[in-house]
Amino acid sequence: MKYLSEQISYREHLNKQIVIGIWEFIVNGGQYTKKDTKDKVQFFESIEKKLKKFSDRYEKTQIDLCSELLSLSGISFDQALEFWNIKAERQNANESWKKDFIEKNSNIQVSILSKSDEGSIVLSDSFQFIEQKKKSTQSEKSKGMKSFDFIIKNSKYPNTNGFDGILTVDKTTKVTGGSQRDTQKEIDEVINHLSSDPQERHYLIVLDGEFWSEYVIEHRQKYSNVHFTTSDELIK
Repeated sequence: MKYLSEQISYREHLNKQIVIGIWEFIVNGGQYTKKDTKDKVQFFESIEKKLKKFSDRYEKTQIDLCSELLSLSGISFDQALEFWNIKAERQNANESWKKDFIEKNSNIQVSILSKSDEGSIVLSDSFQFIEQKKKSTQSEKSKGMKSFDFIIKNSKYPNTNGFDGILTVDKTTKVTGGSQRDTQKEIDEVINHLSSDPQERHYLIVLDGEFWSEYVIEHRQKYSNVHFTTSDELIK
């Protein structure tokens, strides 16, 4: 999906400038906590964890650590910045980009569902639709059934019984290695749950990124009630 790739690349370019600004903020005496960064620099939990991890590992103050990072040049600086950068896929912007792309290029309507509490939709272990309880930590977020991301209307796919559209799980990834395998395991578990629905209600899985191309083809005819597509195919 060229449009999404371009959006991700541009966001990550902007994120690199944000990371450099965070390093400079710390070197100038700033404290990188959620409270102390307010109205100064953006706060990211992943950056906070890296600061603590590498300060402890190398027995350096955060000021010294960031000063050394800023003093790097050439390939070393680029590699360090790539490692510290905030991945666009983890900023919850993919869904809004996808909605824009699909609606601008088709008559399909996409409603983004809430991730927790009011407006969220989860298929429970007993196959009831419930709201997702708010989860405070990343480890808690990874537990249990994944909530639905979209309701997609006016597509070629049948509606989920009880809804004006088909309930959709969306996933985009360009990461590799362990994270990729973890993502596939997560999707496999979601599919296993949805395909076991005793009412055989219909669901849609939208998977974007080079990693998913063969996966979509392989799984397309496996289940009668779980459908697979990409954003590019969806608008055709």
